[in-house]
Amino acid sequence: MGRSVLFQCFDMGLGSIKTDSKEAPTVALYSFRPFNYVVGDSSSPSAPVLVKSIPAMNIVLTPNEEWTKVVKSEWGDDLIPMDRTLLNADTLDLGHIRELKTNLSDDFKVAQLSLTDIEDIDNRHIMQIEMIWGSLEEFEDKNIGFCIKHGETAVSMAYPAFPYNDEFEIQVATLDSLEYRRKGLATAVSAALIEYALENELVPQWDAANEQSVGLALKLGYTNPEAYQVYLRRSK
Repeated sequence: MGRSVLFQCFDMGLGSIKTDSKEAPTVALYSFRPFNYVVGDSSSPSAPVLVKSIPAMNIVLTPNEEWTKVVKSEWGDDLIPMDRTLLNADTLDLGHIRELKTNLSDDFKVAQLSLTDIEDIDNRHIMQIEMIWGSLEEFEDKNIGFCIKHGETAVSMAYPAFPYNDEFEIQVATLDSLEYRRKGLATAVSAALIEYALENELVPQWDAANEQSVGLALKLGYTNPEAYQVYLRRSK
């Protein structure tokens, strides 16, 4: 959900841009399913108009406190703050990652991720993929995800959450079952994806939504957790 995601999508020509003027814009809004990023002069009369145009159930990222004040003022009681933590990927070590990847019991194996595997774990991710990637076919064309198999069943997975050029944000999920907790599955499957990224000159970004995710990132070798907030507009 970080800015790097939006910058990647922008560079790929995805999403849309709205400004207050073609000739001399003072503010702009970049939107990509359902994320939004505001830039420009937050004191412009057009700033609140632009923020107000963002639909319900959309998320906005702000570049500074001045823009945050505009968002809070315009959305009022419809605003839901969401805490996030961005971690630094520069300290990832390939040797450490490979060791974590192989630290699994013989009951489990690492495999390439398919859409069927995603449905095994949580079919809600299918809906997210369709919304963000545009189609399941588009996702499969650029799918470099991995999963952990227990027999023929996928029980944990990691894949790029958004379209990308040279860096991506990791999405991780494990089957919600006591049988698969505290077995290092999320660690191993994340390590498999990170290993692929580092071997192919890609940057695997980690943007955490909770302390558990931050802890996993630190275990993998990410550093310097930096807390920030994004804002969801509540449905009317």
